[in-house]
Amino acid sequence: MWLPAEHSDEENLRWAWLRAVEWINWPLFISQPIVPVLLYFFDWSPIVVSAVLISYLWRLVVPQRFVSVGLANLAPSFVLLKFLSCPIMAFLIWQQNDRWGAALALLWPVAIHVIEFPITIIEAVLAGIFPVFKKAQSTMHIGPVQQRFMAALGYTRRTPSPDEVLKEEREKAKEYPLGKESPNLPQWQLD
Repeated sequence: MWLPAEHSDEENLRWAWLRAVEWINWPLFISQPIVPVLLYFFDWSPIVVSAVLISYLWRLVVPQRFVSVGLANLAPSFVLLKFLSCPIMAFLIWQQNDRWGAALALLWPVAIHVIEFPITIIEAVLAGIFPVFKKAQSTMHIGPVQQRFMAALGYTRRTPSPDEVLKEEREKAKEYPLGKESPNLPQWQLD
C-alpha cells in the first residue's frame, strides 16, 4: 500500500501520474494477465471486442467521477502475473494448433497499446459530433485524474487565480515605491 507520508512530494506526484495513466484505461491494464487465459477457452474476437467496449465505457463513466487508491495500488502487482500467464497460455494455445490465438496471448500486453489508439480516435470523433462526449473527452486527460489521486492521498494544492496573483503583485509593489530596490529584481535591472 502506498503511504504518502513516507515519500517526498515528487515521489507522490509521480505515483499519482502513473496510477492516473493506468486508471484511465484500467480495464485494458488489468486485462493483461486475464485475456491470455480467456483466449484458451474462447474465440479471440468476442474477447477483444468486449475488452474494447468495456474499456471505452470505463473511460466515459469512471475516471471522471471516481478514483480508488486501493484498487490502483493492487493493479500493478496483479498485472505482473502477465509474465506467467502470457507465455504459459500462449504455449497451451499453440499446442491446440491455434497460431493466431497463441500469438495474441503472448503479445496481449503489447496489443492493448494498439487498442488504446482507436479508442482515443473514437472518443475524439464522438466529441466532435455530440456535445455530450466533449466534456468526457476533456476530462480524460491525465492531469485531472492525477489531481484526483493526489486529493485522495490528502494533497490539496490550490492554484491562485490570475486576479489573486495580480493583487498580490500590486501589494508587493506598494512596499517598494519608485526608487527603492526590490529584492525580487535581478541584478541587471538594479544597475
